[in-house]
Amino acid sequence: VADCLFEDCEANTVPIVLLANSERGATVTNCTFRRNRAIGTRALLSLAMAAQPVRFADCRFESNANDAAGSSLSALIEVSQNSVFERCRFLGNTNTTAATSGLVAGLFTLETYQACPQIRDCFFGANAVRAADPASGATCASVAAARQGNFLFVNCTFKGNVAEAGSAGVAATAAAGANHYTS
Repeated sequence: VADCLFEDCEANTVPIVLLANSERGATVTNCTFRRNRAIGTRALLSLAMAAQPVRFADCRFESNANDAAGSSLSALIEVSQNSVFERCRFLGNTNTTAATSGLVAGLFTLETYQACPQIRDCFFGANAVRAADPASGATCASVAAARQGNFLFVNCTFKGNVAEAGSAGVAATAAAGANHYTS
């Protein structure tokens, strides 16, 4: 997938993009995802069933929203162990899900054992989790939340991201270990 615009799309019960079971993996380059909305589904984009590497390069994610009320796994992008994001920009995305448990993140969630998606040279600005209840037991963060596994952030910039209620302003994990940041 290259040079595409996904704008003002709505996902009601399934993601607008679902990448699954490709024998050769998938690459998404120079695409813009703008003002899309997920309602009643866990994520706007789902890579969770991808058996082979899924790579996003030079993509923009702007002003997207997830309003999947009550979902126990909620974010803009549900990633897999093989996910790689390079030189992408994430600006003004929100998650207004009021989950009662599970993972709630503005951008990424991960629910896979022994996984470590790689996020390199990306910019994260003004992304937010707005309605997560801190007393709910949910693992919440404005950028990434993991039940099992961790994220690897390399040479990324985080500016003005907010988790109004929850576990962390940028990244949180319910698993043993920690997310990794390098520059």
